[in-house]
Amino acid sequence: MSAPQDSGGNKISDEALKAMNVMSTAAMTLWDAISRSLPVASSQLLTVQIPGTVINHRDYYYDQSTSASVPLQVLANEARLVDGMLPLSKITMGKTGKSVARSYISALDLLIPVEASVSGLIASPSNTSQDLELEGRRKIIKDRYDGAMKYLTSYEADTSGFEHPKSKLARYVEKQETWAKSVEMYALAQERQQSK
Repeated sequence: MSAPQDSGGNKISDEALKAMNVMSTAAMTLWDAISRSLPVASSQLLTVQIPGTVINHRDYYYDQSTSASVPLQVLANEARLVDGMLPLSKITMGKTGKSVARSYISALDLLIPVEASVSGLIASPSNTSQDLELEGRRKIIKDRYDGAMKYLTSYEADTSGFEHPKSKLARYVEKQETWAKSVEMYALAQERQQSK
């Protein structure tokens, strides 16, 4: 059996492995204590970030008696705080660098058909340069959407000879389900290993 390696392919020393095991045990002990003290439903996932994010309460405080609405700086600070995505895991060492807002917009772009766009309601087709530019952009978006739908609903070539051909979208959903089951089995195996 070869020695464990880090992501760069370098061998990890015994001392480093011991330190990682101690940190893992401490993190799981913290997670267990926090999860027992908070009412987390079994259908929800509790993620604990270790080390945590330092939050300065002054960045989110404003005097409600003198301000009718939340100041822009406080709104920006709140948005920055919640925009960083944490990985789906019991313990995480930090944010992923992904943005909730960008991911949400990307998901909406994929879910809402271009025909539902409100840009057609804003201006009716005419011969002004702005309207022609808008129509050009709408055509590009529609062509992209149609191309993406054509690709997703196209069928893969059956290489095994035993399966019925499936669309790329159906194959993706199938692989996502397999991945989710594998991750769940891995998490259960880790829990069993740590409870020994």
